[in-house]
Amino acid sequence: MPFKPFMRFLSSMLLTQIITVSAVAGTPIIHQQSAHSIYFGGDILTMVGDQPEYVESLVVADGKIIFVGDKEPAMQYARGDTDLIDLLGKTLLPGFIDPHSHVYGVGLQAMVANLLPPPDGKAKTVNNVVQLLANAQSDPKYKPFIDNTGIIIGFGYDDAELDRYPLATDLDKVSADKPVIIIHTSGHLSVLNSVAMAQFGINAESEDPQGGVIRRKPDSREPNGVLEENAHFEVLFTLMGRFDNQLQDRMLEAGQQLYAKYGYTTVQEGRASPQAYASLVRAAESNRLMVDVVAYIDMVSSGDMMASPYLSRGYRNRFRVGGVKLNFDGSPQGKTAWLTEPYFKPPNGKPASYNGYPTFSDEQANRYIAEAFEKNWQALTHANGDAAIEQFINAVEAGTAKHGMKDRRPVLIHGQTIRQDQIDRLKDLGIF
Repeated sequence: MPFKPFMRFLSSMLLTQIITVSAVAGTPIIHQQSAHSIYFGGDILTMVGDQPEYVESLVVADGKIIFVGDKEPAMQYARGDTDLIDLLGKTLLPGFIDPHSHVYGVGLQAMVANLLPPPDGKAKTVNNVVQLLANAQSDPKYKPFIDNTGIIIGFGYDDAELDRYPLATDLDKVSADKPVIIIHTSGHLSVLNSVAMAQFGINAESEDPQGGVIRRKPDSREPNGVLEENAHFEVLFTLMGRFDNQLQDRMLEAGQQLYAKYGYTTVQEGRASPQAYASLVRAAESNRLMVDVVAYIDMVSSGDMMASPYLSRGYRNRFRVGGVKLNFDGSPQGKTAWLTEPYFKPPNGKPASYNGYPTFSDEQANRYIAEAFEKNWQALTHANGDAAIEQFINAVEAGTAKHGMKDRRPVLIHGQTIRQDQIDRLKDLGIF
C-alpha cells in the first residue's frame, strides 16, 4: 500500500496537466492555431521510440500538445497572450501513470504524523515514534486533522528499522485520553493505544477475524495493540467512515497534490471503500480532480458499488471505475504474506514453521474470481506470497474454464515472492 512521498528525483520539471499528443515531431498540425503555452530552453524528452528523443520546443493549446519540434516553427504559434515558458535547463517529460497505489490512502498519509524511518522521516526508535506523535499535537501541519477527528494518527513505522516493535503501552505515553493509532509502512498492520482499543471494542474476548490477527500479550488473550491484515482493515475502514465529507475531500485533495508534485497524471485508488468512492464522485462532479483517477472497488465489502455509472474504460470528469480489488494475503514486510516455506525469521511468538496465512479459503477465492469473470470485471488481486499467488492462478484457471477466455485483463498485484514455475502460467492465462 505505501506510496513513498519523499522519494528524491533529479532536478526536473514535469508537465503535470493531462495532455494528449496530437502532433508529429517537427510538423505543425494547424498552422493558424494559437498556443496557450510554449515550452523551450530545456531537455524536452518525448519518450517516443526505444532511444531517448529530445526536441527544442513543445506547444500546448486547449489542453493538447499540438506541436513538438524546433523552437523557430514553434514560435509561429505564439500570440500576445501565449505563455512563453523557459525551462532554464530543466527537463520536461510526459506525466507518469501510476500502476497501483491508493490515492485516497495517500491523502491520509499526507495529513498525519510522518513515522517513516530515515531518510524519509525521523523514526529510528520506538522512543522517536512516541516523540513524533507527541509533537504532532501542536504541529500546524497535523493539528487540524487531530482537532477534527480527536484522534492522533501516524503513518509509516517500519519495525525492521526500529529497535523493537511498538506496542499499546508505548502509545499510551502519547495520550491517556485520546485514541492513538499508527499504521505500518506496508499499510497492512497498525498499533492502537489502550483508548483506541477500547473505542473499537478490541479486548481479550475479541476473536481473530478471518484473514487477520489480533496480537496478544505473552501467555495471555489480552491484546498488545498490534493488529494484522483484516483486524487492521476493519479498524481502518471503520475509522475512515467516521470522517466527515469535508475531511475526506481534503484527504483526496492532499493525495492528488502529492502525486502531481512528483509528475503523476493518472493515479489509482486501488481498494476503494464506500467513503473513498463517494469522495471521488463528489470531486468528479464538481470538477475538482486535477489528475485522472481510476478506482477499483473492494469486492468483498462493496461489490454493490460496481453498479456505478462511472464503470467504464473511459474517463468522465477525470474519473472512472476500472473493476474490483481482492486481497489474497498480506505483506512480506509485515510477515503476513502467505508462503509455501516458513519465514527465515518468524515474528515474535510464532513457531519456526510459521509461513503467514491466506485471506480466503480456496473455495472463496475461486468464487470471487468466477463472479468477476462472469460479469467481465477486471480483477486486481493482491497476492504477495507464493502460496497466495498459486491460489490466485488456480482461481483464474478455474474461472477461465467456467466462463471462457476473454479480454478481462486480471492483474496480479505485487507478487513479491513469485516462483519461476508460476511465471509461464501467468502468460498462458493472460494475467498481468
